[in-house]
Amino acid sequence: MYATDRHLICHWIATTRFTPPFMKLQSFLFSLFVCAVASTTLHAQSAAELEKRFRSATTKQDKMNAGYQLAEKLKSSNASKAADYAWQAHDLAVQIGDKRREAEAAGLSADATLASGNLQLAKSRYEAAWQSARNYGLRDVAIHSVDRLQDWARRKNEVK
Repeated sequence: MYATDRHLICHWIATTRFTPPFMKLQSFLFSLFVCAVASTTLHAQSAAELEKRFRSATTKQDKMNAGYQLAEKLKSSNASKAADYAWQAHDLAVQIGDKRREAEAAGLSADATLASGNLQLAKSRYEAAWQSARNYGLRDVAIHSVDRLQDWARRKNEVK
């Protein structure tokens, strides 16, 4: 069929789609980037859409999730409003019995309250987040809350 090995190699190159390894890596990285961009743009909702979803939610679970997402969205632009939504999500999590969301929402509310400048309320919300996290074995939330409480104590000592 083939006269020499050279003919066999030429036939293999002609019939096989040959892609150098660096091109495979480039293609993979590009497709990963496209997937990441697509997923963030498809799942990103504006604050107005989230607020509408929060108001029209029929179950406590939906309202809690929408409130938490809205608080995350507003944290950098409107910290006091974010703190209110996060605390509402915390209250709903307590009613539902979702322990992780209870602790996370309290921590998010405390972060937003701290960003808005209300140190005393932030302290009490960090303590609530720490208590919830400690009671339910949520180490990551507990550690974050303790770190923030230590920061608060340092700030308080610097002010005196």
